[in-house]
Amino acid sequence: MQPVMGNAHTFVAETLGRIHTELFEKLRKLEEAAGLSSSQDLVELRARLVAMHRHIVEHFLFEDQYQIELIRQREPRLDRTIQRFAEEHCQMTESLFALIGEAESSSKFEDELRERVRSWVNEVRQHETREDMLLQGRINLGSGAAEPGATCLTSASQRRP
Repeated sequence: MQPVMGNAHTFVAETLGRIHTELFEKLRKLEEAAGLSSSQDLVELRARLVAMHRHIVEHFLFEDQYQIELIRQREPRLDRTIQRFAEEHCQMTESLFALIGEAESSSKFEDELRERVRSWVNEVRQHETREDMLLQGRINLGSGAAEPGATCLTSASQRRP
């Protein structure tokens, strides 16, 4: 996702609402799949976990390359907080990758797997809420484009579960 026209701030502000709506819908569907119980539902959970991996990597890359970078440029004092968010992106991506491996190796749908998926979904929701609080009102500051940066997610986007 790269801005084609207009400035980066407008692109980020307009895209933010859409990508969060998509993310929260996918999280809801993943949570639903974790609440089911048959072996066929385990197949559905596996598919949703893999789809979530693709989506979350794209989502976090967007945040790291555009949203967070814009704030870092405008408010350098928030650098430690921003770095913590980027580290959380890496941790949540790795946790999801581990969940995919666990679901792939499971022969039956166990409560522990369900609970770990729900916990991961809640962790992402809490992270996004904290991040949104930081971002509110800061995206539209100033003008100019942010340069995309490389993160741990650059390689995660090429890694296939």
